[in-house]
Amino acid sequence: GESVLDAIGPDTVLITGDLTDGKSLLGGGQQNEEEWMAYDGVVKEFVSRTGPVLDILGNHDKFNVFDECCEHYRNYSYCGRGKRASPKGRTAVHVLVNQELVTFDTWREKFMYDGRSGCPKAVLFGLDASASLGLKSPTNFVGLVNSKDVEEATLVGEEVKALLNIVGCGPTKTPIISYGHFPLSTISSMRHPEGRWYNMGIFGAMRHAFDSIYCMQGVGMAHVIAEVATVYVSGHLHSAFGEKLHRVHTIEESQRYLTELETAAWKDDRRFRIITVDSGCL
Repeated sequence: GESVLDAIGPDTVLITGDLTDGKSLLGGGQQNEEEWMAYDGVVKEFVSRTGPVLDILGNHDKFNVFDECCEHYRNYSYCGRGKRASPKGRTAVHVLVNQELVTFDTWREKFMYDGRSGCPKAVLFGLDASASLGLKSPTNFVGLVNSKDVEEATLVGEEVKALLNIVGCGPTKTPIISYGHFPLSTISSMRHPEGRWYNMGIFGAMRHAFDSIYCMQGVGMAHVIAEVATVYVSGHLHSAFGEKLHRVHTIEESQRYLTELETAAWKDDRRFRIITVDSGCL
């Protein structure tokens, strides 16, 4: 691990959920503080070698958790220790300015009109779709957001795009990279005003995986991400099924495209994804 980090020299590390296994010896959902303490040690090592880490909750991290703030996440994760950009914790926006990772608010206050810093290298738009109250496995398999969460993410996304455009740093110069734990088709959200349902949950994931021509036509959080970002990276479904979710989605009404990529679990497959930004191109 040390030689890989040294060779890559990442500006930041994204950890897209399932920070711990969160199971008892019999396989039931259960939070183990020892796992969180071990994760905390790994994160601190990453930070000392690479800089900030952006970690987000997965369903395993909410197994059998009836605390909306998730005490272990708040105490042992990097973002949980007060470094989120959103007070609600659903959206977290960070900006890569030169080699420095700052919150969106910090960029707006200190760097936005500073001509010396130029356009940000990238904007990282995090989405927490974990259930507010976690049940035992496997009942919290699907990501859950409500209409208020969708509205918040929409407003934050619109503000990010608007301010970047004001200073001439549109998507061709500063890409917006979105990340979360749940693939878009496994996030259950709101109903379309015209009565249509976006194909979400387990059946949405199955259609997403096996339908070779899939076009995202609904609203909800999936549509919000597509309107904001050029790529969305997630975890959750591991390599056997998750790789089938790799798609380039088309949003016909706005003529936008969104690349969705799922990364296999580090625990099982020791895989990670490298995202490189070169003059605004991913």
